[in-house]
Amino acid sequence: MVALGFRFDCEGVIHDGVAHRADCPLVPATLPAGAVLVLTGGVYRAEWCPRVCACAPPFETLLGHEVEL
Repeated sequence: MVALGFRFDCEGVIHDGVAHRADCPLVPATLPAGAVLVLTGGVYRAEWCPRVCACAPPFETLLGHEVEL
């Protein structure tokens, strides 16, 4: 499987396979183990797209060949 990339246009958090804005009230104040903070302009790499919270974090999907290794 080719990895995809997801470039965030704001600070985001991936928690339990769900993408959130970093300031989303559903994100715990202390990030649990396994949660990933993605800075503005940062790319989260995964084999499939994360589900999206109602806070609707803006991100774009990058194909495997567009993701820098």
